[in-house]
Amino acid sequence: MKKALVLLLMVLGLLAACSQNVEKEIIGTWESIEFEGKLCEDRNSDYNNTLIFSEDGSVSGVTDYEEYKIQETDNDNFDYSIMTGFGENQKFKINITDDILSIVIEEFEDTDFNDVLSCKFEKVDG
Repeated sequence: MKKALVLLLMVLGLLAACSQNVEKEIIGTWESIEFEGKLCEDRNSDYNNTLIFSEDGSVSGVTDYEEYKIQETDNDNFDYSIMTGFGENQKFKINITDDILSIVIEEFEDTDFNDVLSCKFEKVDG
């Protein structure tokens, strides 16, 4: 019984640490990189070619949104960034691998990073 409790606490601690890593990793300045031959602004007018995620929860470079919050998922391939601004909250799927941020507006549950609305950014500062 004690072993199971210790194991459960370790797993919960690991999950919390993973979420915190994304929260720390996303902070900084990101520049669009070519994805399927186009920069982000040319693929999707919702994003500028530069995104800035700040430690205070503010974001710039995403049309109509000015704040973000990271929400962890049970999926190993992505977490969520919940953006708020002038309209309703919007869920964005995000993945950070090797200082490359993949981001896509979640219009449907099966929307993935190969979607036409997906963009890729490289971390340049932070």
